[in-house]
Amino acid sequence: MAQHRPRRPAPVEYSTDEEDMIVYTTWRKMNSNQTLIIWFYIDGSKRADYVGCGVVIEDFMHGYRLDTSCSVFTAEAVAIYRALQLIDSNMSRNYCIYTDSMSVLEALENYNDRCHPVVCKILDVTSRLYSKVFDIVFCWLPSHVGIIHNEQADSAARSATTHLPLAVPLSDMKRVILHHIFKICRNHAVAVG
Repeated sequence: MAQHRPRRPAPVEYSTDEEDMIVYTTWRKMNSNQTLIIWFYIDGSKRADYVGCGVVIEDFMHGYRLDTSCSVFTAEAVAIYRALQLIDSNMSRNYCIYTDSMSVLEALENYNDRCHPVVCKILDVTSRLYSKVFDIVFCWLPSHVGIIHNEQADSAARSATTHLPLAVPLSDMKRVILHHIFKICRNHAVAVG
């Protein structure tokens, strides 16, 4: 059996009402036989003292707080992974996951042996769902342009209080350690003069 890979739809053309155009274009692509599509909007957020991700499905918002060592890439990827975990086998078989993270979408499409661990988990879950005849489409959308559900996902990501236990990916930890070493060297150079 051929392995299914996540698909990224063709670029969406935007009109003055971007959300309606995005929804209509994806709906037209997936919904030619009038089946029900469940929409997910996801987002990740990072600031110095906080990392979180948010998932909006219909009118339900889920927010998860991550370790502060996680990158925004990890937060965006975890949001997609959590959305996939919310898929219920008793519901529709058609899903669209909207994200403003082109880098995560590109990582999903360009899998390699040095894959980010959360991206590997996403690919594993989508492969299992595809084998159970689920249709999942990943769709990029622009951030911070007033798309209501995307703004809700952003809000959930920025204000999450539910801690999600997650091993910090090595690539994120390496970045934190290098930043700390650079800061120590800079402070030492300033002190020495």
